[in-house]
Amino acid sequence: MRKILVVLLACILLCGCSVDDILDKLPEKTYEHGDVSITLPNSFMDYSSQDMAEGKDFLFANSEMGIAGVREDKKELYEAFGEMDAEGYANLIAELYELDASAAEKDGHWSFTYEQEIDGEMWTYLCVFHETSTDYWNVQVYCKTSAFEDNEDTMWKYGTSVKFAEN
Repeated sequence: MRKILVVLLACILLCGCSVDDILDKLPEKTYEHGDVSITLPNSFMDYSSQDMAEGKDFLFANSEMGIAGVREDKKELYEAFGEMDAEGYANLIAELYELDASAAEKDGHWSFTYEQEIDGEMWTYLCVFHETSTDYWNVQVYCKTSAFEDNEDTMWKYGTSVKFAEN
């Protein structure tokens, strides 16, 4: 393991690449957490069981981007808010969190984006909504707002490629 780290460090210093750049050249990895699986570059790590994931059902991130998801039970939502579909769920989330966003459909998925300031830095979140037979999922892919335009297609790919096991 130590030899691998030495070689990795030498590569970083010699080629001026970031660790993420080098790891992303390696084969992708399928990350699994509970009922969720997603294939991402090797530079992502699973933070789902750590404190930073509090309130989320999964969290994967690297130094430039993150992807998190929250599951909502359809039966509980029905009891609280009445009948809804994925579009209604997306708009409900925007309303409940007072986001200046409304859901739009693209490639069979309802989504919206919003910005949020965290520790003096602006972040852009792309929320993609999924539906299983028992749940709705709010999948949030995020990056610094300054990098959003360059990463939007990749973020869409990640947000729409999450797979959920049916219960």
